[in-house]
Amino acid sequence: QFGGGSNKNQNGGVANSHHHDQQTNKLHHDPDREYRKRKMSRVHDADDEDEDGNSVEVKESGEDKEEDEEDETELENQKHQANDASDADEAHRSNGGSGTNEANQQGGDEDDDGDEKDHLQCAGYNTIDDLTEPELYPWKGSRHMVTPPKGGMYTLVCCSTTKGPLSIAVHHKWAPLGAQRFVDMVTSGYFQSVPFMRCMEDFLCQFGISDSAKNNNVDHPEFQETIRDDPPWLPSNKGRDQHGVARFAYGYMAYAGNGTNSRDKQVFVTLDDSSFLGGTDESPWEVPWGELVGKHSYETIEQIYTGYGDEYPDQEDLEEDGMTEEMRQQYPLMDYVQKCQVLDIRVIGEKVSSNEDEEDKSNMDSDDKSSKTARDAVEE
Repeated sequence: QFGGGSNKNQNGGVANSHHHDQQTNKLHHDPDREYRKRKMSRVHDADDEDEDGNSVEVKESGEDKEEDEEDETELENQKHQANDASDADEAHRSNGGSGTNEANQQGGDEDDDGDEKDHLQCAGYNTIDDLTEPELYPWKGSRHMVTPPKGGMYTLVCCSTTKGPLSIAVHHKWAPLGAQRFVDMVTSGYFQSVPFMRCMEDFLCQFGISDSAKNNNVDHPEFQETIRDDPPWLPSNKGRDQHGVARFAYGYMAYAGNGTNSRDKQVFVTLDDSSFLGGTDESPWEVPWGELVGKHSYETIEQIYTGYGDEYPDQEDLEEDGMTEEMRQQYPLMDYVQKCQVLDIRVIGEKVSSNEDEEDKSNMDSDDKSSKTARDAVEE
């Protein structure tokens, strides 16, 4: 399964790595290369924090009241699962990826009595209250081409990696089935020594198959089962809007796949914004269900090793045999997810302005007043 296609077709052949053909799963690199990677400070910058100056309040939409009640029930179930997983969680295996930097391993800190806490620390992003407003209530603007689905259940996940911590905001309304599968994987304790097996500079980084055959096939075979595709919310008819904002933002997370209803446990995170990914008419599995939040997450993801490019361990071999000694010798610099944990779960009300039309207009006016193109913003 592939995020954004692959240069390896089903027969094991190698295709041109700069083109995409849906039938042969060929790799595609975003053709709009002049739009370079946004700087980390631009991911959620001050310009996005207040679009129109109107008073803003947080409340649940009346038409979504019944749905939010269901979210509350699911919220309680998720909290129980997260607590159970935390109690049963073990430290990541000592062989969780060669090249591990001990200073970057994000295990629990010690309390005043010298006892190790059983939860991860994620650079100050430890509860939903620590998030910024644009991270809680993303809207159309310099980062998002369209306003994502609003409100609903929100899960904050922390993952430790061999290069540092990642904070992941799981927006259940964006893709309910995909979001729930990822949270289930986290609360089950599945994410222990999972390699970033396919990482390409300025494109994406794919992971999800454990380095342990036992973890893949004995402990958690349920995650090999596929789930249905979620309804798309990104526009399929354009890769960038008139302001140069790409359809698939830097730091979005979605599933890899190879056809309709093909999502299982392989996910990817984008290393740049992309006008190619998320074209759901051709790749219905690429519906974002979450995104990286916090400057620290983007600092970490920038350090993940991408030197192997689209040369990576055979997926079937990795699934069946785990990361063999031969593979480890072949990919000694490959990074790993060491552990993931749910830190907070909450039902988030919608951010409602006094006039949504004025809010959208203010968004565009703000861009005009800045007299900057998308490329200017990226370079800044």
